[in-house]
Amino acid sequence: MYPQTFTRRRWPLFRPIARTKDWFSTFSALVESSFCLTCICQMAEVIPADYFPLPLRERRLVHDLRLLVEDPPPGKEHTGIGRQL
Repeated sequence: MYPQTFTRRRWPLFRPIARTKDWFSTFSALVESSFCLTCICQMAEVIPADYFPLPLRERRLVHDLRLLVEDPPPGKEHTGIGRQL
């Protein structure tokens, strides 16, 4: 990955005033000027796919299923396979 692309991904709001010839030094200067180096390291981590919340429909279905398991309606209680008859 090129330093210019890398810099723009990390700092999307950064717009240099003058034309930049050395993007590596620009990136280094931005890192050094950051007050939280831990945050810079965490920005480099890949975000897992399951980080984003479920869509509203899936959340509602999971919630309804959980309610049915915890407090089933009368006559709809489930029994284990080993306890039949």
